[in-house]
Amino acid sequence: MTPRDPALSSASWLSRYGSALLYIAGGSLVIALSVMEFLLDDRVVVPQQALIPPIAVGVVVMLAPRLPLTAAIVAALSPPFNLLLGAPGPGGVQLLAIILLIGRAAAVLPTRRAVWALVIGAAAALAAGVLGSAALWEGLFTVSVYVAGFGVGLLVRRERSQAQRLRELAVELTEQREAAAAAAVMAERARIARDVHDSVAHQVSVMVLQIGGLRRLLPERPDAQEVLRGLEGVGREAVDEMRRVVGLMREPAPDEHPSLSRLEKILAPLRESGMPITLDVMGDAVALPPLQDTALVRVIQESLSNVVRHAGAAATAIEVAYLDGRVRVTVTDDGVFRSADVAGAVSGHGVRIMRERMTVAGGSLTAGPLGSGWRVVAEVPVRESSTPLTESTVAP
Repeated sequence: MTPRDPALSSASWLSRYGSALLYIAGGSLVIALSVMEFLLDDRVVVPQQALIPPIAVGVVVMLAPRLPLTAAIVAALSPPFNLLLGAPGPGGVQLLAIILLIGRAAAVLPTRRAVWALVIGAAAALAAGVLGSAALWEGLFTVSVYVAGFGVGLLVRRERSQAQRLRELAVELTEQREAAAAAAVMAERARIARDVHDSVAHQVSVMVLQIGGLRRLLPERPDAQEVLRGLEGVGREAVDEMRRVVGLMREPAPDEHPSLSRLEKILAPLRESGMPITLDVMGDAVALPPLQDTALVRVIQESLSNVVRHAGAAATAIEVAYLDGRVRVTVTDDGVFRSADVAGAVSGHGVRIMRERMTVAGGSLTAGPLGSGWRVVAEVPVRESSTPLTESTVAP
């Protein structure tokens, strides 16, 4: 059995019974002050039984936490009994306790219920005014004081409601902040995954092409060819699996993003592996926003990866055209080694990734067969503010 923390036990006990103890102490104080007021006020001779109403009010103060409306009504009915028992009216402590009880009823109860305490208290105060003197001004004054206490109670309830609403809003804001932070973390992870997919898939495709070239250089070694053929298959499966895992992730990091201005450097490994690639640039190059620039390069890389996977070292032509108000990239292969059973595969997940990427970049993409090969055309609009590229603006 684990020992209980005394501090925690005390805090729990106070949170449970603290309010009740406070009202018990308040009721006891009302009784004590009423007795002192009776004993010290020698201006009017009052019989001892006149202490019954203020003592009763002190008792109902103790019951206020559980019976707020009942306590307020019973206390409000006490002034006529002061007169009936020989007192000139309710004492100051008794009157203050009645005001506080009416105000508390207004603070903790719905207005339609709490108003009964005010109505009954006003009727009792007017009755006491009639019984005590010929004029009603004393009763009207008491009623006005009750109304003031009732209004203060309504203000307290409104402030509590607003404070509760502010606490709820603070909780909602905290949850939204945590959700935004989690979304930022997920976005960063997605960005890293996209970069890994785009970069590694391209490099693995280059490795597969190199292995295929090496296999063709060893016709007299069937055992080595078998091993290399297995490596080619593993490489292609790795690229396919990476695409399945990463899916539609896109949009690389803004710094050092792939650019059409560095396209020759990107194509160099494939050319060195024996893949015949031609690059034709038409028009005056302009600086594109990173998102569009990266999207076009990724389309070229994805298209080349598809060529390697489905057509081997097929001859591929890349055309980058800087036209009036737009930039168009075209990737076309002759499909020499493309087999009939995979000819339609390129139009599946790979094309969907490229099309989604171009949609995010504000462009468009079309892809489809061209003779025995395949053609991919990506296009993005160019803002009028785009500046022409010069040798100083092209990164090495």
